[in-house]
Amino acid sequence: MPRPSLLDVPDRLAEHGREQAHSPTIAHVLVRVYERLAAGEYDEAERLMFPYRGWPMAETQHARALFIQASAACKRQHYRSVIECCDEALALCYAREWRVEFAQLALLCAEAHHNLQLFTPAAELAGAGLDAWLSVGRSDDTRDLALEIDLRDRLSVELFLLGRFADALQHTRLARRLTHALPASRSAALRAAGLGWTNALVQRWRGDAHGARRQILAILPTYEHLGSPDELARLRIVVADIALDALAPLGRGIVHHYRDDIVHLAQRNLSLARETIDARGVDPAARAMALLAQMRLGRTLGTNEDRFPLLESIGRLAEQWHDLPLLGQVYTALGDEFGAAGRTEVESQLSCYRRALGVIEGSHTPAYGVWARRGLHEAAARE
Repeated sequence: MPRPSLLDVPDRLAEHGREQAHSPTIAHVLVRVYERLAAGEYDEAERLMFPYRGWPMAETQHARALFIQASAACKRQHYRSVIECCDEALALCYAREWRVEFAQLALLCAEAHHNLQLFTPAAELAGAGLDAWLSVGRSDDTRDLALEIDLRDRLSVELFLLGRFADALQHTRLARRLTHALPASRSAALRAAGLGWTNALVQRWRGDAHGARRQILAILPTYEHLGSPDELARLRIVVADIALDALAPLGRGIVHHYRDDIVHLAQRNLSLARETIDARGVDPAARAMALLAQMRLGRTLGTNEDRFPLLESIGRLAEQWHDLPLLGQVYTALGDEFGAAGRTEVESQLSCYRRALGVIEGSHTPAYGVWARRGLHEAAARE
């Protein structure tokens, strides 16, 4: 049996007469609300709950009401509302020592912080949620294992972005072991593949281009068969970037050697990714990432084209979106372009890498500074 959580059920008989201010009316409303949640009708669930927000109710009922509001706001991508509701609910769970519920809410709140590019608090929340979950003891129930996997997955992504690569790898490995105990299903396969994706990124950032390529190609078939079109498109961009690392690592702008199979791998995946992104038109950030990879491919192949105007246009979009990690990548790419031009552009190259590091420092995502920092060292060594 999975660990009991008051957030998973609308009401419990044990609460009647024992929880101060327990409201039979709210209990009845919550039964209807949870029916809507089970059907995936989050807006309707919130609509049913809304008129009763100010009513007297037990703390257990209040925690459920906040959880419903946060879940509905998450579906609408209103992440600041998610955080506001979760913060109140987490304080309540902490005071009442509801550790299972605390872990569930911490995961939801961490995801909201991540989507707002607030990676440090996202890591802290995911870590606190995992600690609360593990403090209850081990469980072999598959639903409990799934929550631990999701907490470790969330934490590993945030740790990666914060540049804590060894810690990120530790959590991905522990989580991947747990996936072996899950029954075969689409969600289990995607959980394992998602952890492999993070693992590949960490390997890439640590300079293991071969290991990263092997890992990312191992999970590609899972996303081809089971992933959403948007997920698959983003993964194909990563495949192309990792492939190009073997030829012209970021932060250098210089082609080390050439291999037809690597170029074909990058070209094919970029072409398929851009085709999906253009057809769906719902992921402008992915389109920007694909264009950066495409220009990198052109630079690797020595294509005679002026890539600076397009890079500058992506930079302006990144500024409009307040996407500092993307802006940092644009400056790194500009530095690589100047690097490819030879010794006459060394000062411009160094200036771009420095600007990339300045932007990335402001974004609190140290991982994205790896390439620009390498570029500075490489360019300085060639002077």
